[in-house]
Amino acid sequence: MCFDSVEMKSTIKIFYKWLVYSLCMKHNVDKTREFRVLRGMNANNAISLLAPSANRVFQVVEYEDNTLREELANLDPGKLVQLNLDRIGSRSNVWKANWPGNNSSVSS
Repeated sequence: MCFDSVEMKSTIKIFYKWLVYSLCMKHNVDKTREFRVLRGMNANNAISLLAPSANRVFQVVEYEDNTLREELANLDPGKLVQLNLDRIGSRSNVWKANWPGNNSSVSS
């Protein structure tokens, strides 16, 4: 196998980027964080949240329970909430929302 070809170098470069990305991507948010609702929940029960401290958007598509999903569904854009997030899968930006510690509400 010749590693001098442009195609092989390109393939190795893509694999290396994928490997670094896979090993470095966090699978959960380390602690309860404050998030801002960017858009209200859509018909597919997905909601976009911004973590102002990280300037990062999270797409939440699963919920610890129906009560949490309903509470988030009733929030208007711009509202601040406290949540724990766990990553779903390993390749995309989709997350599961969990109640913040022992709290029974996500509202700040």
